[in-house]
Amino acid sequence: MFDTTPEHGHQRAQLLSLALGAQRGMNHDHPADYWYLKGTRNAGIYAVAVLATGCLGDSARAADGRVDDLITNGAQDVADLMAALDPRPQAEAEARNGLTWTGPVSFEQVTSTYPGIDHALGARWGVQQDIRLSHRRPRDGTDGLLYAYDRTWDEYTVLADSIDANTVETAVAAALALDPHLPVDRFAHVVHDIRAGRSAHGAAPDLGPVL
Repeated sequence: MFDTTPEHGHQRAQLLSLALGAQRGMNHDHPADYWYLKGTRNAGIYAVAVLATGCLGDSARAADGRVDDLITNGAQDVADLMAALDPRPQAEAEARNGLTWTGPVSFEQVTSTYPGIDHALGARWGVQQDIRLSHRRPRDGTDGLLYAYDRTWDEYTVLADSIDANTVETAVAAALALDPHLPVDRFAHVVHDIRAGRSAHGAAPDLGPVL
């Protein structure tokens, strides 16, 4: 359970400040200092993740991963890092960008009837480059579940319950041509228009007006 007590909140802020300080001091030109500071940073992040979640295991590792990604990508605000520790869906994030996002447990429950192999479609989508897209389809089939995973919030959103591999590949190519880090909500629009265009005309539509 995520601990919100003021005392532990202060401890988490101190540990995060320590991790940020270590990150800022890391210098590849001084290997000994670099590895010492990296170890200090990683220890601080994991300690605050354990303190926040109240246990060792998957929850702590997920919180650790979210904070590590943010710090590695240049985050400097302790408040942002504190928010990333909390695995509970944020009120404004549940339907952010017009998409419904759920946590790992809810996603597993909803998609447990969709067996198959997850085919990676890139892991650096979105403005923060923290979204992974996947197409889960049976070994002997082409239709499957298209979904996105947000590493920062440890949340998932389903983009299509059933969509064929050719349409997905066409959508990915079109999206990459527009922006290598296209936001996932705009990627969903690309997918929708390609499906609609194929259904009506047998070809992909002009994607310009979508954006």
